[in-house]
Amino acid sequence: MPNPRRSISLVAFALSLHATAAMGAPPPLPPEKMNDPTEATNQAVALVQKGDMRQALLYFQHAFSLANKAFDTAANLGVAELALGRYRDAATHLTMAIERIPASQQERKSRLLTRLNEAKAHVATLRIKTNAEYGMIVVDDVPVQPVTSTTPVFVDPGPHFVQLKGPQGDSDPVEIVGEPGKELGLVLRLRLEEQEPEAPAPALEADRDDASFTPAQVATMVGSALTIAAGGVALGLFVRQSTLDGQVDDLRESIATQSGTPNSGCFEPAASLAPTCAQLRNTLNSRNDLVTPSNAMGWSTLGFGVLTGGLLTYVLFFEEPSEPEADELGVSHLTLRPMLNAHFGALHLGGRW
Repeated sequence: MPNPRRSISLVAFALSLHATAAMGAPPPLPPEKMNDPTEATNQAVALVQKGDMRQALLYFQHAFSLANKAFDTAANLGVAELALGRYRDAATHLTMAIERIPASQQERKSRLLTRLNEAKAHVATLRIKTNAEYGMIVVDDVPVQPVTSTTPVFVDPGPHFVQLKGPQGDSDPVEIVGEPGKELGLVLRLRLEEQEPEAPAPALEADRDDASFTPAQVATMVGSALTIAAGGVALGLFVRQSTLDGQVDDLRESIATQSGTPNSGCFEPAASLAPTCAQLRNTLNSRNDLVTPSNAMGWSTLGFGVLTGGLLTYVLFFEEPSEPEADELGVSHLTLRPMLNAHFGALHLGGRW
């Protein structure tokens, strides 16, 4: 029994042979091997070597039906169809094989591309785009390819009708004239039933009270803004005061080091200490000038914060929503009519809401 892989690899070469006479067809496959694509391919190769191309094509078709996802079966079938002049089928199956061939087999892919170009020289190539997600491309009332496929459609030269059929409807048939070796782009659109646009929902009148605030809410917002502003100013004054305190400490330490008198170096300063003592006095004056505004802003921040906190607590927990007025309830007319007869008396209240 021949090696299956070696037999399959001989197909491209064997199909190029032109035997002058058949030497007898090999026996048909036994039943237990009918579902083996390798056995069917080996049988086809043997038939090619005998010169019986038409019978070999049947075995290649059988192998492809058993393993239509394998690039080998598609390649063998396409080469056989090309040898028999079935160019449209050959182009379809060779394209399928080229799309699936492994990247490691570039040499074989190049040979298949050459065969594909030979087939395409005898057929027209259609590049079809559609506006449907599901459906089938139909050529001359024969389904050829689902719309989800990106593979081109090949047709024999001459006039054809191309149509898209799907669950949402059918497109208008498009008449084309295929020219050998030419490509044609088509756009097929379904005739979708136009749906009446839904009427926009009526705009609801905004509640007049939504954009207004109660006095307590306004006071809370103003108090929050004042608290933030006063706190920012107080923080800035505090940082400045702390900086001046640090400078005062540094100057005092410098004077004490130079004079040797920690506390009285500037009472009667030496000539060398006069500039430093003057700087110390200016820094102390600047620092003292900040004490009053810093304290004022600190107490202001505290006051605004307490006031804002109290107002916020009131708004969140104690303020009751205002009751809608009569006209907001939609009352437009009220009537009060007395009713009196021999059996009872009553007041009748009527109105329009």
